[in-house]
This record gives sequence, C-alpha cells and structure tokens, in this order.
Amino acid sequence: MLRGLREFQGKLLRDLEYKTVSVTLDPQSASGYLQLSEDWKCVTYSGLYQSAYLHPQQFDCEPGVLGSKGFTWGKVYWEVEVEREGWSEDEEEGDEEEEGEEEEEEEEAGYGDGYDDWETDEDEESLGDEEEEEEEEEEEEVLESCMVGVARDSVKRKGDLSLRPEDGVWALRLSSAGIWANTSPEAELFPALRPRRVGIALDYEGGTVTFTNAESQELIYTFTATFTRRLLPFLWLKWPGTRLLLRP
Repeated sequence: MLRGLREFQGKLLRDLEYKTVSVTLDPQSASGYLQLSEDWKCVTYSGLYQSAYLHPQQFDCEPGVLGSKGFTWGKVYWEVEVEREGWSEDEEEGDEEEEGEEEEEEEEAGYGDGYDDWETDEDEESLGDEEEEEEEEEEEEVLESCMVGVARDSVKRKGDLSLRPEDGVWALRLSSAGIWANTSPEAELFPALRPRRVGIALDYEGGTVTFTNAESQELIYTFTATFTRRLLPFLWLKWPGTRLLLRP
C-alpha cells in the first residue's frame, strides 16, 4: 500500500502540479572530459581531457555540465535517461544469482583432506595482495558513477569539488554499487527499481527538489532548501559506457 501511495504521489507531481520543460546543456560549462551531442541533450564521458581552451564558465577537474536555461520561480519538471547496458533490475538480479552460484562452487571446492588449510608465509602474502587488489577494484567501481540534479548558477567550477547542497548542488548519485542522495554524509537510497529515467521536479518557491522514477512513478528522494539564486539542470558523469539524455 505504501509503495502504491508513493507511486500515486509521483504521478501527481508530474501530471498535475509541475510544468514539463525541455532543457538543453550549456557547452560552455561542459568539462573537457565530456562529449555533448549536436542537439546538446546527450552527454558521454570520454576519459580523456579534450578541451584546448578553458572557458571561464567551464568545469575543469570535475566532469560536470550545466543546463543552458535556469529557473528563478515556479514548478518545473524534466527527466534524465540513464542509458547503460545492464542498468535494469532484472539483469541486476541475474548477476546476483550468478555470484551466489560461484560462491557455492568455491565453498565446495574448499573441502579437502585438511592439508589445504596449512598456509605458508608466501600464501599469506599472496592472499594479502589479492585482498588489496579487490579493495582497489571496489574503490574504482564506486568512483564510476553519475549525478543528476540541479545547481546554483554561482556553483564553483574550478578544482576538486564536493558538489553537495552546501556547495549549491542538489543531486542523486547513481552507480552499479548503489544510489545515494549527495548529502553530507551521503544517504544511501533503496528504491524498488533502478531508475532508467529519473524525473526531476523543482519547486523554487517551495524550496524542494524531488526525484522520482519517471517510469514507475516511485518517489526516490526530496531535498529541501531555501533558494535565492538561479538554478540550472546539472549533470556529472564519470562512468565509461554510460550516456545521459535529457528528456523531453
């Protein structure tokens, strides 16, 4: 019943209260790590810095980009589509089942005559190296992610940035490892489904930025704040093989 109520609320947000707007990206703000489509509605991560000239409004270290149109009043809504192979609930469950089968096979292979439990110093060093490599891989996986949301027009664009509400950014972070509200500290979220289309509803006077699953209408998270500056759509992408598309 609770899930149904949240879906109903999400549908009301989009259909009754908010004006759906068409937004495009501002190429002058786009990091040199990003590539924009000709219509400025799609962004991909290149991994190589490709900008020969650093524009004053451009993100330099962070792979971010802002929308070309900002908002200082009203209730507006747009969507961001996450286009990535495997970015769906069904495929995620399939991956988990495969991992479980592999773990069971490893456990069965570990039963022997007892001599396998005798470890030498070399074995311990090898195990230690493997654990360090696994930790490094996990850290890299978490770093590969994207953010969708809104940012103040005055947001800092040079150097390493935390991109949190105190910095003028209200966004969700999405990755293969999970979904978080980019608060301080980050708040992990557990929506029923991975949102392939994220709905962003901005109520400027009401001081809220609400994120929904645009397909299932599930409410994901709401930021609350007092807005005094112009707000722009914001995308951040450091995830090879992923495209973010603005809809409509």
